[in-house]
Amino acid sequence: MNNLNIKRFSTLVVLSSGLLVACGGSNSSSDSAASASSSRAVEGTVDGFGSVIVDGVHYDSTNTEFYIDDRSGSESQLRVGQRVTVEGMDDGANGVALAIHYDVEVQGMISSIDVANGTITLLNQTVVIDGMTNFENGISIDTLAVGNNIQVSGMRDSEGQIRASFIGFDDSSDVEVRGRISVLDSVNMTFEVYGQSVNYSTASNIEIKDVQLSDNMLVEVEGVLNSSGVLVATRVHQENQLHQRSGVAKVVGVISAVDLNAGTLRVADVEVAFTNQTRFEHGNVIQLTLDARIKVKGNFTSEGILVAEKIEFEEPVKLEVEGPVDAVSDSSIIVMGITATVDTFTRVRDDRDDEKYFNLNEVQAGDFVELRLAINTDGSYRALKLERDDSEGRVKLTAPVDSIDVANGLITVLGIQVDVSGVSGFDIATLLVDGYIEVKGSYDGSRVTATSLSNDNRYEGDHNGRRHDDSEDDDSEDDDSINDNSDDENDD
Repeated sequence: MNNLNIKRFSTLVVLSSGLLVACGGSNSSSDSAASASSSRAVEGTVDGFGSVIVDGVHYDSTNTEFYIDDRSGSESQLRVGQRVTVEGMDDGANGVALAIHYDVEVQGMISSIDVANGTITLLNQTVVIDGMTNFENGISIDTLAVGNNIQVSGMRDSEGQIRASFIGFDDSSDVEVRGRISVLDSVNMTFEVYGQSVNYSTASNIEIKDVQLSDNMLVEVEGVLNSSGVLVATRVHQENQLHQRSGVAKVVGVISAVDLNAGTLRVADVEVAFTNQTRFEHGNVIQLTLDARIKVKGNFTSEGILVAEKIEFEEPVKLEVEGPVDAVSDSSIIVMGITATVDTFTRVRDDRDDEKYFNLNEVQAGDFVELRLAINTDGSYRALKLERDDSEGRVKLTAPVDSIDVANGLITVLGIQVDVSGVSGFDIATLLVDGYIEVKGSYDGSRVTATSLSNDNRYEGDHNGRRHDDSEDDDSEDDDSINDNSDDENDD
């Protein structure tokens, strides 16, 4: 057995409760809100840049230390959609990041692709692609191929699959996987990470905080694949988990385990406890189900359990709209007559010009955009994702059918008349009002002429809560009920 280089490490950044610096470019109300700021560790997704925007909060990154896969890095290495941990201060709208950490979830060569089910596999990890997945410029599930080297960022669901929020090409041959150890064999120096076999007997670098490797330890493994598909580790690094950082914590992710009777759940590898003091927004305790998307705010116990002060249900994608822009205002966009609000929580990206600091102000009438929309309680739409792209001469709608005119081969979707008479192999009589479909075709400014049409039930039956704007945060503690507090708009 090799002599292993065991390194101990501690939290890199100690947050200062006296840091009262407002985010550059913020409005006056945010500037004056410094006294309401609190130090916290936040685990979430990059929504955009112009500062670094994570789950709707603009973090001043002027003096931020960046760590990419546990090594010193820079802001230029981050991409929209990547999952990060932010250490700093914020008031729910603006903040200052002292450190931002990014760790890839899996990196390596694609071994299989299932376009129909929207999944790819690498290192025995199943990667799920959905409407909120951000691809690096020029790629999609349709352009990926077996043998491509990619890196994936995302969240583990209840089956251990990775719900991808970012996928990009990797021009190296590096192999890496992040996850929890299982089936540890300390004699033969092997373990598994979500089904990927790892042999660490020749690893020159094992960096752990605990005394030794153990099952359920969260690690990042780098190495090479041998001919048997075993990841031969050159480096094993114990991840510095969220509870080991200072201050209040906030985590956004999907529920991968839940026990309603015990009052516990797991989200983004964080163990959470909820009590009758926990406040719920846009849902209630019964809706804490596997793979539900939530945001949890609370404080850690000495045992590393996040005791939830508040659990907020994240709104799901319900509609897809891809087409030309009619008009843009300061806070909304109109695409093919469909109006959607755009706010700080909208994940924005420019795939056409690769403009890193892209925002709504850059969009003009005539631009081609892709929108992923949520439905507000009043029936209006809010953009969860806005991406400017090159026009491919076709538009796309994924939404319920409003009405059907069988005789004339016409349907209405999102208020747009769609001519489906030219679609071969599809019987309009089989369509149902309110049934979800995907339509692709051309748009003449008032009507879509469909070239393809198919049933699409991906967005049926999702929890349809509404996420509010955290900038209205006052951390009020006057409502301690476990019931749904959907009308409470004054808490981060």
